[in-house]
Amino acid sequence: MSNPNNHPGKTMLTLLRPEVLLACALGGAAFSRVHAAVEITRFSRQPVAVEIAWTSEPGKAYSLLSAPTIAGPWAERITLAATHASLGWTNAEPADQPQRFYRVLEHAPAAVGAELLAAANLPQLLGSTALETANLGVQGVFLASILGAGGAQLVTTGTLTQQGANWDYTPTPPDRLFVQFQTGSNLTYHVTRMEGDFSRDAAKFLENPHAFNYRVIVPNLGDLSFENAIPPGTCDFLVTARGGLTLSNVTYDLDVRLSGTYCIDNSFGYQLINDYTTTGTVNAPGYALTLNQRWRHELIGGGGGGASAVQEWNNSTLTLGADTYQWDNTKKQKSFRDGSPSSLDTYWLASGNVLRNGTVYGTYRLQPEPLLARLKFVLDLPTGTIELESWSI
Repeated sequence: MSNPNNHPGKTMLTLLRPEVLLACALGGAAFSRVHAAVEITRFSRQPVAVEIAWTSEPGKAYSLLSAPTIAGPWAERITLAATHASLGWTNAEPADQPQRFYRVLEHAPAAVGAELLAAANLPQLLGSTALETANLGVQGVFLASILGAGGAQLVTTGTLTQQGANWDYTPTPPDRLFVQFQTGSNLTYHVTRMEGDFSRDAAKFLENPHAFNYRVIVPNLGDLSFENAIPPGTCDFLVTARGGLTLSNVTYDLDVRLSGTYCIDNSFGYQLINDYTTTGTVNAPGYALTLNQRWRHELIGGGGGGASAVQEWNNSTLTLGADTYQWDNTKKQKSFRDGSPSSLDTYWLASGNVLRNGTVYGTYRLQPEPLLARLKFVLDLPTGTIELESWSI
């Protein structure tokens, strides 16, 4: 697969990066509850910090405010989007902090907008994650095989440790491949199947017919099992992803399938067609996303230049609490020449609606901003406009 998040070709492990929701620390204060729908379930005052937790409703946002007196002035400290039945906040406060009052305000539209944006972008993030974890895993096995066996046999276990621009290898542990980056982060791979072309590099292994099944663990973030396959003699590919992903202190259960074609033709210049559909489910308490999204990328290159076109259709369904949101065949379409947007007046478009409980709730729209030299895909909601993506022109 090509990377759907960056153009052209750059990949990032976006989905597996931590989201920092709570500040680290401890605080002191008095609390004032002003919203009847919110129940404070925890208030802890420590010498140098304050910790507050409250009930929440998935699909809504909550702002925590503080003031030196109950009469104000009130200042917003943080706004959090709820995806389950509780939220919390911990923040450092000086030991000599004067008395403070706190209250929680509920904002439904902001959270719904954030959830719709995240759900719309999730299939591309999953595609990017599948690509990047597969690429890192194959590179790790290739490197371990060279350092551990001189390239004479496949090595899928042991430890790779980054030392500046170089890597060290040790043969333990014997049941998994542990990759330690010099930044302090690490990945653990359990490779259960690896078949394909080992004559060149990781990129060619993944482009050519192969089977690569693995489990990847990112501490405190994700534990996902992937199965990647391109059968011999075809351009078809299939990727499945199952497991748990923890974001903003919420664990999501994933059971997702990406299937389609990945065809490269070098007969005349370079031509790529990457056309796949993402289906499956992502679930958490109060949150249920059923994916049904198609993404198509065509790229033609040669003579030092290239042109590409990207199309995306979405028919996914998101349930937040008691409300169901349905993407009703929404579409985004864009084109590029030599990496820059092209054919703005004739090819770029956005169309389709998002329904809430069967009634139109939002509309996709292309929004040119000539003064800012930008072109945006947006979702218009009754409460405002959400930017889905933006491009410099």
